[in-house]
Amino acid sequence: MQIIHFTDRGYERILCPGGLSFKNKGIYLITGANGSGKTALMRSLVFGNNDVRFESDRQRAAYQENRNSLFAYVPQQIPAFDIPIYKYLGMESAAERNEAVYDLAGRLAFDISLFSSHLDAVSGGERVKCALIRAFMKQTPYIFLDEPTNHMDDGTANRLTALLEEKACSCTVVIITHDPRVRFENCSRICVDDFCVRETENGGLPNTEQPAASGKPEIAGFSAKLVTGKYRRLCVLITVLFILTAFMADYLVLAGYYAKSEETAPGRILAYNAEHILGELNRTYAKEAGIDTEGIDPERNITLADIPDIADLTGVREVYILDETEAESILDEIAAYDDPDGREAYSAPEIALPAEITEDFADVSGYGNLFSLVYGTAPENNSHQIAMSAPIAEYYLPDTNAEEAVGQTVAVFGETCRISGITEYDFVWRSFEKETEGMYYRYDRNSYEEVKEKIAAEREAADYIDIQTMDHILILCDPAREEEVLAQMISRYPAANYASRVFGERWDAAHNRKLMGILIAANAAAAVLFGLWRRYVESKAASAERDRIRDFCESHIIANEKKVILAFGAMQVLPDILSICVFLAVSIAAGSIAAPLAAAVGACSAGILVTRIAGLAVSAMQKAEA
Repeated sequence: MQIIHFTDRGYERILCPGGLSFKNKGIYLITGANGSGKTALMRSLVFGNNDVRFESDRQRAAYQENRNSLFAYVPQQIPAFDIPIYKYLGMESAAERNEAVYDLAGRLAFDISLFSSHLDAVSGGERVKCALIRAFMKQTPYIFLDEPTNHMDDGTANRLTALLEEKACSCTVVIITHDPRVRFENCSRICVDDFCVRETENGGLPNTEQPAASGKPEIAGFSAKLVTGKYRRLCVLITVLFILTAFMADYLVLAGYYAKSEETAPGRILAYNAEHILGELNRTYAKEAGIDTEGIDPERNITLADIPDIADLTGVREVYILDETEAESILDEIAAYDDPDGREAYSAPEIALPAEITEDFADVSGYGNLFSLVYGTAPENNSHQIAMSAPIAEYYLPDTNAEEAVGQTVAVFGETCRISGITEYDFVWRSFEKETEGMYYRYDRNSYEEVKEKIAAEREAADYIDIQTMDHILILCDPAREEEVLAQMISRYPAANYASRVFGERWDAAHNRKLMGILIAANAAAAVLFGLWRRYVESKAASAERDRIRDFCESHIIANEKKVILAFGAMQVLPDILSICVFLAVSIAAGSIAAPLAAAVGACSAGILVTRIAGLAVSAMQKAEA
């Protein structure tokens, strides 16, 4: 091993104009005053990236790929690893009888009863002996020792000197010492004076020994041990709890505010009065659908006079209008009717309205559960079907129970009808068949003027404040033109409110997009703040981890600490990634709000990971500089 010149940035102060040679076997004694650069020189030899030549190709390859098989290194301060001594020395158990280890322990006066103790539990002198035994057991071509006799008594120092002279016959031993007890009959002397090196040769045989069989250090295993320590497990637990809290908060927010309109059949539009002005519902839809609402009267509503114009809109097939005074009268009759035994069923209130209302707009129309069924189905339009309560059905079919009554034919109010269902409340619900029947009127150009005057007169008689404004209008249109009809209605009558499949889908999309934007931003911000807090907390343990990484690299002759730092960083992020994936999987499986919940948790997860990786990058640079 011959140093042509020192090129490593960390040791560029070392001046050796003529190069430095360790190509021969034997002992090389590095001497010099305290602070002259002896340790810096040795660390450069072991860990530096210098311009080096070797006596064999295998040594050259080992220098580049696995210095642990080429060098053995014992620093002044031995890292106090929390590891059993027998394992540190490469044995399977404290009871294992490794003759080579026992022989070295005897020659260095090491107490073999300490094999079961941990390295961090013994004295500094005993740790040095353990490190020497471990270094000699590696059988590498080069051994580097930095002040190995500092903690030794005279007898042990003499034994080590004799042992080193034996080892020097088969390898190159480089030793730093100013201990007068360490004397060698034949050695090369390297004098370091203020980082300037002078050398004398010992004339030994060239060192062409093969690298030892030492495997590459288990960087991943070491990094995993750092990560799975008590402190790191606590950090991962806190991260899991944070994501769980974010998950539950997101779920509750989405469950309460995520819009999912009731799905209606295409081609059905209900215009009704709720806001009485161009409000947030219509503004949101108009913006989503690209409808220009500038310049229109925001208080323009649908009146009796507008019905013919609506019926003439392109795509409109039928229009139904609600006769409010008639509807109020019928609903009052239903509320007042009290015949639990069905004895006066012949006088039960009668009601008929388009099936489209009860199928898609019962809640919006204000009827709520009035038309809920116990058995069967609702009457269809133009079908001579009927639904009634169980007591009324038993009145007409005394020997039949309510469930069996469904499908039977009865004569009610002078007409023969088939019972399609049993209602929860006491009234007779007939299929909608006539142009003017009960609560709703199917628009007809020929009869509308008469109906309009009748409705206006009834409202005036009932002291309505607004006689002309319509409360409910059902518009049936071509499904392919539903969006076009909606655009015309909102442009002309912006003060009315609307319910339909297209309106619900467009409004839901706009509302949910806004909600998700807020939720994702909140998640990401919270995650970044959490990541910064965790980064701050982790920095408290950074110095200890930095020391452990340095000790590991020295113990295993790892020239490039960045590999260990990167592995450690990856190991730190891996538990976070796994926990985040679990919560994302739960989000995706969370039902109807799976996609938005996964997006929200994903934003939280991304915030954590980005912050964590950025923090690790800073930490890695700091550790590399250290």
